[in-house]
Amino acid sequence: MPTISRTSNPTKVESLPKGAISIRVNKAIGEQGVRNFFVQHFNRDQIALAPATRIACIAAAGQTTQYFELGTVEDLSTKAFPLTELATDTAIRFRVLFYDESSSKVLAAAENVRAIDDDSSSPSLVSIQPVPLAGPLWKLEMPDNSAEEQPVLLVEIEMFSSAKAAVADPTFISFVLPEVVRCIATKVVACEATISDEGTWMQPWVQFFSLLNPVALDEIEIDVDGQKWIDDCVKGFCKRGQMATLIETVLASMNGDQK
Repeated sequence: MPTISRTSNPTKVESLPKGAISIRVNKAIGEQGVRNFFVQHFNRDQIALAPATRIACIAAAGQTTQYFELGTVEDLSTKAFPLTELATDTAIRFRVLFYDESSSKVLAAAENVRAIDDDSSSPSLVSIQPVPLAGPLWKLEMPDNSAEEQPVLLVEIEMFSSAKAAVADPTFISFVLPEVVRCIATKVVACEATISDEGTWMQPWVQFFSLLNPVALDEIEIDVDGQKWIDDCVKGFCKRGQMATLIETVLASMNGDQK
C-alpha cells in the first residue's frame, strides 16, 4: 500500500469541524509510567466521507512521534493505545488523518488536536476506599439523589491496602467497574425525573453516559427501554478506552495467550 503523507496538510485537504473528534490521554492501569490514548468522542454526522474511509492518527510530543491505525469511519476503534515512544516532558498533540485505502490519498484531517489529559481534568466520577467489609470483596455506596459528593467503591482492605493498589489490578478493575457502571446507570434511570437538577452527583454521570450510549436518556420510554439503555451503557463502557484493553488482556491471560 502507498505510504500516506505525515507532513502537515501537504495538499490542503479538508479540515474537520472543531469538536468532531476528541482524544483522551491517561495513565495505563498496572503499567508504571506508561500512558494510553483513546478516541473519546467521534461525531460521524460531521464527517462527510465514505464509511470505508480509513483513519490514522499521529501522536507527537516534542521531536518524537508515534503512528496508529484507528479503523474506519464506520468502525472506529475506541480501544486504548499505548504511547510508548513519545517524550514525557512535553504536551502531546494529535493529527487525525482520513484517507482512501487503495490510493492512500488523504481526504480530510483534524490538525493539532490537543488531548484531554486525566492529570489536568476533574477528579474521577467514583472514588475507591479500602475498608474491612467482613464478607463481600467490594460494595458501592451512592449518595442521596441531591448530594454533591461522589459515589464510593469500597474494597476489602485485606485484598487492597490502598486505592492505588486496586486500580493497578487489571482483573479486579475489569470484573468490578462494569458492574459499578451498571449500578449507577440503574440509579440514574430510577431517578430520571430529578437528574436534571444541577449540582447533584448524577449530572457528571449523565454526561459520561452520553459518551457511552448514542441514545439520550430523555429519548427513551423508561418503563419499556430502561433496561436496554442500562445494558448499552455498560457495553459501551466495556468497549471504550482502557477498559476494552484490560478486558482483552484478562481474557487472553485466562486463555493462556501471551500478550
